[in-house]
Amino acid sequence: MSAFQTNGRFSDLTGNMSQSFLLNGLIECKKGPNMTPVVPILRIFDEALARAFYLDYLGFKVLFEHRFEENAPLYMGVRREHCELHLSEHFGDATPGSSVRVHEQDLARYHDALSQKSYRHYHPSVIEQPWGSFDMTILDPFGNKLIFYQGRED
Repeated sequence: MSAFQTNGRFSDLTGNMSQSFLLNGLIECKKGPNMTPVVPILRIFDEALARAFYLDYLGFKVLFEHRFEENAPLYMGVRREHCELHLSEHFGDATPGSSVRVHEQDLARYHDALSQKSYRHYHPSVIEQPWGSFDMTILDPFGNKLIFYQGRED
């Protein structure tokens, strides 16, 4: 089914509005009656750095790991609460420097938890945005931007 954009929201040809919208060039999708959550693929270049950042610092857990052979690049799925990400060392799987917005139910709690960790490469802050969300932006070691956010109404 085709879709078109109207005032920042997407509609299919039947006129049904989805809960997805475009904001500052970033596509954000929330689960709806006919949609499943989006699982972004992020490019990584170093397995040890990726594990230290995503598992140890951000608190994600490994869902799966795959290599075509012993020395092949890693493709790994990770999850933290409701958020699933795929991390890939494969050339061409994803573009370095991508941005992903992740809805966080209690951003202050997550920010406090990260602030308590001794991760020497990052000390994030929470910023209130003019469009009504509170954002905590964190760059991973590979230039990907993760924007954890909470709306004013959450």
